[in-house]
Amino acid sequence: MHDRITARLDRLAASGEDVRLLTIIGSMIAQADLDEARARLEMTRELAALDTRDTAERLMAAQAAWNASSGTVEQADRAYSIAQVRFTEGISTQLELNDSRIVLQQAQINRAQAARNLQLARLRVAMLPYLPIGGATAASGNGASTQMQFAPPAGQPNQGSGTTRAAGSSAAANGN
Repeated sequence: MHDRITARLDRLAASGEDVRLLTIIGSMIAQADLDEARARLEMTRELAALDTRDTAERLMAAQAAWNASSGTVEQADRAYSIAQVRFTEGISTQLELNDSRIVLQQAQINRAQAARNLQLARLRVAMLPYLPIGGATAASGNGASTQMQFAPPAGQPNQGSGTTRAAGSSAAANGN
């Protein structure tokens, strides 16, 4: 529709119609284009803030899963040690020993997956400022950026300063 109006305005200008009318219509079109661009910018900012909150929540969930997996591995290791002693003393069967070994291995697998998920979540947080929105301050709307503090999990080396800059808004700072 915009193209049809522009073509009509070009024909009117070529035919020598009233220039004031053409100017008014042209400014109305320009204002509509500006309003549309502003609306797209606001939607982009809102989506960036949503992405920031989602990424921060995923990181917290990954951190919690990592922390929880530590206790699970310790419990499974203790249960396997007990099963070994029981088997050595002839109190339990090979089946019980195998079951406790499988539980221990599954806990170790879950711990490794939790470590992987945690590292991926950290990478997502670290990448937020580099998204095409324009960095940390572009999504905030007021020029402020949100600082998210995350400590490395126990037993894992710190691969950064522990502070990650991420895009956000006042809504992101307040949670959902």
